[in-house]
Amino acid sequence: MFQLATELVCGTNATLFLTGKAGTGKTTFLKHIKEITQKNIAVVAPTGVAAINAGGTTIHLFFQLPFTPFVPAASAGNSDSTVDPHTLLARMRLTTERRQVLRQLELLVIDEISMVRADTLDAIDLVLRHFRFRYAEPFGGVQVLMIGDMYQIPPVIRNQEWQLLSQFYRSGYFFDSRVVQQVQPVHVAFTKIYRQQDGRFVQLLNQVRNNELDQQGIALLQSLYQPGFNPLTNHDRIILTTHNAKADEINATRMNALTTKKFFFDASIEGEFAEKAYPAEAQLLLKEGAQVMFIKNDTERVRRYYNGKIGTVSQIEDDKIWVRVTDSDLAIEVKKEKWDNVRYGLNNSSQQVEEDVVGSFTQYPLRLAWAVTIHKSQGLTFEKAVIDAGEAFSPGQVYVALSRCTSLDGVVLLSKIPIHSLANDQRIVQFSNEEQAPEKVQSLLHTARHQYQASLLQQVFDLAGSVRAASALQAFVLAQALQFNPELLSTVQHLVTAITGLHETAEKFTIQRNRLFSETLYPEDNRDLQARVSTAALYFEAELEKLLQLMKTLGAVTESRQYAKEYNDGYRELYLLLVQKLHLVSSCSKGFTVEGYYTAKNGFKAPLISVNAYATSNTPSTSQTAHPALHRQLKQVRDAICEESGLPIYLVASGKTLDELT
Repeated sequence: MFQLATELVCGTNATLFLTGKAGTGKTTFLKHIKEITQKNIAVVAPTGVAAINAGGTTIHLFFQLPFTPFVPAASAGNSDSTVDPHTLLARMRLTTERRQVLRQLELLVIDEISMVRADTLDAIDLVLRHFRFRYAEPFGGVQVLMIGDMYQIPPVIRNQEWQLLSQFYRSGYFFDSRVVQQVQPVHVAFTKIYRQQDGRFVQLLNQVRNNELDQQGIALLQSLYQPGFNPLTNHDRIILTTHNAKADEINATRMNALTTKKFFFDASIEGEFAEKAYPAEAQLLLKEGAQVMFIKNDTERVRRYYNGKIGTVSQIEDDKIWVRVTDSDLAIEVKKEKWDNVRYGLNNSSQQVEEDVVGSFTQYPLRLAWAVTIHKSQGLTFEKAVIDAGEAFSPGQVYVALSRCTSLDGVVLLSKIPIHSLANDQRIVQFSNEEQAPEKVQSLLHTARHQYQASLLQQVFDLAGSVRAASALQAFVLAQALQFNPELLSTVQHLVTAITGLHETAEKFTIQRNRLFSETLYPEDNRDLQARVSTAALYFEAELEKLLQLMKTLGAVTESRQYAKEYNDGYRELYLLLVQKLHLVSSCSKGFTVEGYYTAKNGFKAPLISVNAYATSNTPSTSQTAHPALHRQLKQVRDAICEESGLPIYLVASGKTLDELT
């Protein structure tokens, strides 16, 4: 299933829901995809800590979403307490770079999807459709990989929010969003458990997870309850509890009981790093004898510790800390670790989405570990734990707590777990039963790969983006016609006509190409199709070259810096789109392959585009006058005054003024 999921993500455009029990390798899969994919990828998560752990950013930050509920119908609800599609888009203030990132995005990974609300996913869908101009496609044509376990932590929806959202959604879970109902993700489950090897324990976890506890399972679960167990006298065990206040109180009590010297270690925080996303304590208080856990995997070749490994601080000297773990006689000298806060930006040269590190948090990867909340234990692995889940307020909490442990021998229940607290939402059970067998996934993979290759071919010859950019440039020049040289409008109109004509030819080629598709052959293996693609590539290559030459003849001139900048930006955007399209089309001159497509796309380097519509002393005069020599003299005087005074041209003498003087 790991291999099938990899092929689905890298070799298709299918939306995928990847799930699996705790310890089945979902996090490993995400790291694997980030390393091997050739697609423009962004990783997001619902919380700051989850985003940092996943190596991405938060959903709300990436998509600039408000924290108020999103209702998917126009003019619904109170505008102060909700946002609808119109108000959401109207309030968004995306920079040009942010828009380009959304348009270039090919793969969106949403980690910890169990915590993502249905309305949030619909808001993401709306934003992608709108800014990518692909209104009819789910997620605007972006492939979405959703990773998570629905039996773990659910989304948080307050009662007053649900009163509003319940008019539009059956539940707050992501799978009841409108976009998921439309797209129907491929449902893949990892089943091989790496964390637990004990068959009895695995069976118990499955029964708790699926709300299928039989009498034997209930007896085994209750046998873990030890009423006389005193966690104060049993070291090397962490207490998993339901509430932050409980965990903080236990840690503070244990720390105060130690008579050793206090040491404070301040984190080094650089750039942007939200306090809510801190992966460790900003000021870490330690004493010799304190029980701690590692909160990051060891980066050394020999794995001395892992995320969740428990140990005891054996020695502290100035800025050096040693921790002794139970399975080693040697104390580990702990080094500081760095967590990066990333934003996604666009490389102007390659036009690829890239991770930009905008902040970092450096601290010792340690946390006091006499106790921790079940919520914060997600993703951690413990050999020995004391579970205090008698006050569990959501079904997933008990499962998360138990599944953190590697064996039954390491589990002690500090309080009895009421069987009613294990009841799972039947909607989750029903959705989870939709997971697809390997044979079904293999069949879906064949169809999805065929569709994906067809869509990449479509993108190679699709000029819709160039038509939009050309039309926008034309509309701007038309609106400001009096501010530019008079012949510009006709040359821009000629350019738009030429690009539109080539786009119409490309659409006709799409119809011809579709006739050559075969259900049994992938497009890159279809010889008849490949021959037609090669011929078309040579034709479009020549036509795109003509368009680029035509752009160089536009010769815009304006005496307004503002209008010159807007024109320059529009010109550059259009020119870059045409150059990039030429680059992709040229890569198909000998046929189309997915590998060739990405080699060309990811190897693209934007040329230096020289354009400046602002009138300066170097700008040739376009004036039609009976006295050209006098006009040139007046222009030289005007330009000298502008240069000396720093004043814009229109405040000294505009082109129209020079014409009238002449």
